Amino acid sequence: MLYLKDGEEISEFLQLDDKTFLPIYVHNLSFDIQYIKDFLLSRYGGEYDILAVAPHKFITFKINAFEFRCSYKLSNRTLAKWAADLGVEHQKQVGEIDYNEKHYQDDELSQEQHHYLRYDVLTLKDCVNEQMRAFGDNLQSIPLTSTGYVRREVHKNFRKEKGSVERFRKTRLSATHYVLCRREFSGGLTHGNRHYAGEIVKANPEKNISIRHRDFTSHYPTQQRARLWGFPKTRFSLWFQKRKDHSITIKDCLKYAREHCLLIEIAIHNMRLKPGVTMPYGQVSKFIEGRVLTDWKRMIEDNGRILYMPGTSVVVVNELDLTILLDQYTFDYEILRVHAAVRGSIPDYLKVTIDYYFGEKTRLKNLKEKLKKEKAPRKDIQAVERDLSIVKALLNSIYGCTATQSVRTSYFMDTNGNWTVEELTTETLKTKLDEFYGKYTSCMPYQLGCWTTALARYQLWYVVSHVIGYENF
Repeated sequence: MLYLKDGEEISEFLQLDDKTFLPIYVHNLSFDIQYIKDFLLSRYGGEYDILAVAPHKFITFKINAFEFRCSYKLSNRTLAKWAADLGVEHQKQVGEIDYNEKHYQDDELSQEQHHYLRYDVLTLKDCVNEQMRAFGDNLQSIPLTSTGYVRREVHKNFRKEKGSVERFRKTRLSATHYVLCRREFSGGLTHGNRHYAGEIVKANPEKNISIRHRDFTSHYPTQQRARLWGFPKTRFSLWFQKRKDHSITIKDCLKYAREHCLLIEIAIHNMRLKPGVTMPYGQVSKFIEGRVLTDWKRMIEDNGRILYMPGTSVVVVNELDLTILLDQYTFDYEILRVHAAVRGSIPDYLKVTIDYYFGEKTRLKNLKEKLKKEKAPRKDIQAVERDLSIVKALLNSIYGCTATQSVRTSYFMDTNGNWTVEELTTETLKTKLDEFYGKYTSCMPYQLGCWTTALARYQLWYVVSHVIGYENF
């Protein structure tokens, strides 16, 4: 606990200088920094550094001798969940604060409110300390985000593997292909049956209505480890370009895709959802991005998914996206360009990392069940649960590493809180890609992340459309 004299600065008390600083963890820094940013700028001037992933989305905010860090980015969990998973001494209090009540800076706080706020700080302190203990870190070595732990492990395996640097650089994306991968990339397919949105569906044995569910075990790691011929393993090169006397069909693309991963630039005209499809795939945002002389006022959408699109849009898809669109929609099209890379598996250093964490996850799950059956002391079970939660998070973070953009867009904030985004010209992009592929620590091909989510979407679509049936989903 710090006890300061009147007017004494924390930085003076700790004798901080230009070479040292005080890390301050805030859970969800992006929210809380808005309340103290103006005070910090007025007290310490306009010189500060930020690391942000988007406007108003902070990882760090450094000013004077203080570096505010976002512990949510470190844990990827709410503070309550993080504390429960780690089994720390202090647990976040729940239900003692009325969030609809207005509070001002000079309000007197009740004893209950003081208790709530105190436990927020104590819980966060315990979580950060336990996180450092679990990984053998200190405040200098602890990563800023959850993927940092896995990056260290992957890089260790990367350096062990003979010839890994050369093989990694052979997968290099050009500026053109990097932009195409960014345009193709999408996250998970999370939409349910659109006809049941907002409804509660109840089981009814008399009407033969049952409700069941299944889960994909470690879905993204499974795609990366089990799909031995699912990923680009070489550089992309132009395979086809449309000319007046030369065109190809979707069937031609899918035939070539048996041995190649494809980035397809395709102009789609007048797309309409087929009857009976309850989980539309076409994303409104992707098609609006590529719109060409289209009357978007006439477009019909449902929760961000296209039901009917008049006019034309030029979109970038891979062979998996194209297969699903062809199954769900009717449309006219022209294939403009196709870029291809030889199909193969992920690199060995990633396989080793996934196998290790998946093996640890399985071992700890089995140990937890064994201890429960043996009615072991609760503290022993909690210790296993803590380690299991950490390992599960690390296993899932491997995908996050591959899906991290090779070229980070830089975001800047002025002293008035206005944001600007770095403009990436073709030359700037080339320079930054040169830097990325030339780094000693770079070992994550971005295209692996693109195909990981695409393979996961494809598997979910296949189960819904070919196994369960759209009408039963």
